[in-house]
Amino acid sequence: MSEYKLSENNWTRVAVFAGGNRGHYRTDFDAFVGVDRGSLWVLEEDLPLALAVGDFDSVTEEERQVIQKRAQEFVQARTEKDDTDLELALLTIFEQNPQAQVTSFGALGGRIDHMLANVFLPSNPKLAPYMRQIEIEDGQNLIAYCSEGTSQLEPRSD
Repeated sequence: MSEYKLSENNWTRVAVFAGGNRGHYRTDFDAFVGVDRGSLWVLEEDLPLALAVGDFDSVTEEERQVIQKRAQEFVQARTEKDDTDLELALLTIFEQNPQAQVTSFGALGGRIDHMLANVFLPSNPKLAPYMRQIEIEDGQNLIAYCSEGTSQLEPRSD
């Protein structure tokens, strides 16, 4: 685990924690990013919060202040926006490090509108170029994206 700021670009493997199901996650990453309420969860698990992104409408004002104080970088978005909080987090990550490999936890389950938006992340034209670098993982599923053409997927030991 690293305690580097994302802007220092000392990371390649990034775990992104959305606000959904907290049951499954791994810690073999260079940086940990929280999305809205997911930021609080990263802190509760005593992981170094490199970046917190969101409109923070799912936390109390006190919780938002704790997140802002403990995050190495804090990006607060307007409540009314075109991109979801997770999309904003991914765009921030790829802007700072276009080579990052991102695995998102807590992005499935919970509210179905959030889950569907997360599954279809690469349909956002700003994220489409990075689709091969994005995975969504939970205890039963691993979603990986392939651009058009021929792809070969390798099995994972887990």
